[in-house]
Amino acid sequence: MNSSKSTSPLDGDRLRQEALRVLESGAIQQTGTGEALPIDPVQLLEELRIHQAELEVQNGELQLSRVQADEARRYYESLFDGLPIVALVVDAHGLITEANAQAIALFGFRSTAALRQHSVYRLMQRESATSLADCLTQPMDERMVSLPMLVFKSAAAEWLHMEVFIKALTPASGLDRRYLLLMLDRTVELANAGQAHLYETILNHADSMIYAFDPDGFCIFANEASLNFRGQSRSDVIGHTRREWMIEE
Repeated sequence: MNSSKSTSPLDGDRLRQEALRVLESGAIQQTGTGEALPIDPVQLLEELRIHQAELEVQNGELQLSRVQADEARRYYESLFDGLPIVALVVDAHGLITEANAQAIALFGFRSTAALRQHSVYRLMQRESATSLADCLTQPMDERMVSLPMLVFKSAAAEWLHMEVFIKALTPASGLDRRYLLLMLDRTVELANAGQAHLYETILNHADSMIYAFDPDGFCIFANEASLNFRGQSRSDVIGHTRREWMIEE
């Protein structure tokens, strides 16, 4: 299209006004000095057609941009919703603005809309809520921050120990002062570690000498009584075979 014939919004208004004057006064336009100039209706019609064509092109570009934006939004929403872990987007005050399917199921909400504008702190133990609030109020760069053990209450009224990874969303995403929270449930691991520590404590306080070996003969456990009897440290025994520190007899 010839750039000399392109029209701005102001040109479009001028063309419409001139077209009305043509219809009302028989193809006569008034100049700024009051002098009457003849208007060629054919030329005016051509300019109006050019202006209409440009508007149609602009409208087509806007519609294409809108379709592409909608497709991108649906794509990222599907990725977010399909994450295999609990994911939330919260603002600086802890209000939830987005939640994926895992979060909705864990906290017992009927839909994403029901979870939106719900304070994440209401789902947490008080001490954990304080730790998260302190983190969200501190300046945060593009690196992901981890809070190891925050306690949340599930829809089943169970207290869950979650490791929470926090990522500040950038202004370029249109979500300035928003934070992505990714949560890993560490409840079972913590319980198993607690049980292991309990059993180790019991065995270490036993008066009898207790050893444990793997199928290849390497020591994987020796209690305090056995180490004290032989005058050896734990590093002298653990990971070593019987023959390295225990005579045949």
